[in-house]
Formats: sequence, C-alpha cells, structure tokens
Amino acid sequence: MLTASPTAHAGGSPQRVRQLKEKSATRKGALLPVGRFGAQPGRIAAVLVTTAAVFLSGCATTSDWERVVDELDRFRVADGVYSPVAPVDRDEDDGVVHDVTAMYFAAALADSSRRGSEVISVEKVRRYAATRPGCDGELFSAAILRIADERDKALEKKSASCTLKRLAAEGVTQMNAEGAALALQMLERLGYADEIPPLKADLFEVENRTDRYHAWQTLALAPYLANKDEVLKHFEKQVSESGKFLKSPDSGTQFGEVVAASQVPGNGIGANEVPEKLRSWLDDSRGCDGIKEFYRPFPSADVCALKETWAGFSSGLVSP
Repeated sequence: MLTASPTAHAGGSPQRVRQLKEKSATRKGALLPVGRFGAQPGRIAAVLVTTAAVFLSGCATTSDWERVVDELDRFRVADGVYSPVAPVDRDEDDGVVHDVTAMYFAAALADSSRRGSEVISVEKVRRYAATRPGCDGELFSAAILRIADERDKALEKKSASCTLKRLAAEGVTQMNAEGAALALQMLERLGYADEIPPLKADLFEVENRTDRYHAWQTLALAPYLANKDEVLKHFEKQVSESGKFLKSPDSGTQFGEVVAASQVPGNGIGANEVPEKLRSWLDDSRGCDGIKEFYRPFPSADVCALKETWAGFSSGLVSP
C-alpha cells in the first residue's frame, strides 16, 4: 500500500529527520473537510475539489497562500523536483523525479492558490509515469497531472482501478492507514469518490504510543469504514485519549499525531476550538531556517516538511 515518504511518525527521532535530509540532498531530486477536531460532515472530496475556495473562505487570505507557494522554492532541488524536507541543497542539473510523493505535496499546496502548474514539470511527470512505476506511482502521477490541468484520462482510469481493487481487498490495517488515507485523497481528487467501496478496518491491540497513533489514523477514516461502529467501540479508550492529548501535548508529541488526533470523531474538542497548549505547541512547530509558513515534524527538528504541512492545512488544523 502506498506510503507518504514520512519524515517522522510516532516513535521517530531527530536522527531520522537528519537521515532523510541527507538522503534528499545526496539523491539530488529527491483529508477531510475544513472543520477541526473530529468534525467530519463528509468525505475528503469537499476540500479537494475546491481547495482554494474552501481554504480562502476561512482564516487564510490569498496573500497568505501566496507566501506558502513562494516558500515551496526552498524545497525544490531541480526544476519540478522536490525534497520532502527543507532547507535542502539544490542541483539544477538533475532532471529526474526521485520522490513523487514530495512532488504531489508540493503540487497540492500550490493548488491552494491555483498555482499548481507553476511548480510542476509536466514533462518530468509524464516521463516518470512512462517508467511504469506501479499502482502507487501512477496514482501520484495522475493526481499531479490533474493539478497541472494536463489530465491523462487513461492514466487516471488505470491507476484508480488498481487502487480501488487493492483498497477493497486490503481494507484499512494498522500499517497502511496513512497510505490508505492518501490514496483516498487522490482518488477523490480524480473524481472517483462515488466508486470507493466501504472499507473494513482491522482491529488491533494498542500497547504503545505508536499503536495509539495508528489507532487514531484508523479512526480518522471512520466515514469510509464498513465496520465504523465496531472500530469506535474497540478503540473507545483511544478516542477518549485523543481529546486529552490535544489539550495538553507532551514533550514527545509529533505533528502527525496531532493531525490524526484532531480527526478522531468524538474527541470532545469543539470544531472551532484550539486548546491553548496545543496552539502554543503548533506555534513552536512552525518555521525553520528562512521558512515561515511550513511546519516541522516535531518542535526540535531543524527542517520543515512538505507532508506534515499539507496534512495540517488540508485537515483544517492550521492555516497560513
């Protein structure tokens, strides 16, 4: 199942971020409707179909989003090629797409200002898709080309069909919840929302912090689950813990945990309420060397991350 080139996750470390930063430099090229904290009036499509309109109707202004798109340049390692983290070294001679997930997050962020075509190299995306990168790579490619207004309908159909079949067969598991959410996001962006089948989620025991994080990711997908009630009952303790966590993030908190907890239905946090301690934590996680609008995977990290920033914006947790 598709993954999102995670910069960090529950149980990650500053060393992991440093490794990713170094990897990005050496390889040279490397959702839910707005409404915070478990308010889920529908599926992801509501925010993705009219991304700019939805975001700009809230607290963020056009100029706010323009700053976000302008700062994307700090993640660019070559024309149309992005690193998952920044600051990063640049190599203008590298014309190969090594990290299609980073390109997708960059494109999705730029699409908030209808500037997706500015950050995408259509030629490079098509070249990448032509290598037959598999179901995941083709889905990313189709979504990126859609953002650039350079649709490849055959690629969309092929990648969507493959992804829908796999989702139906695999359902949502402890290890694929994040990837499933990203796949659902892209399917809806491509117009396949009505074809997404009810998904069965696995139930698992929560024995540590990482397990809890995966439970929150699973709960966040409740609108898609065939066994939603069973999932809510099984993870009842984790639902309760999500609200307490959001009210008082601890020293080990990571951005992905906050996003997941904020999307847990029934977490007890008001739709437009940002607890004071969480607001302070989010402020501390914002910005890095010369970058103001992006978020770090955890407060002590020295890099900003595309994935975490897009997750925060697209979930409605934060805005520019």
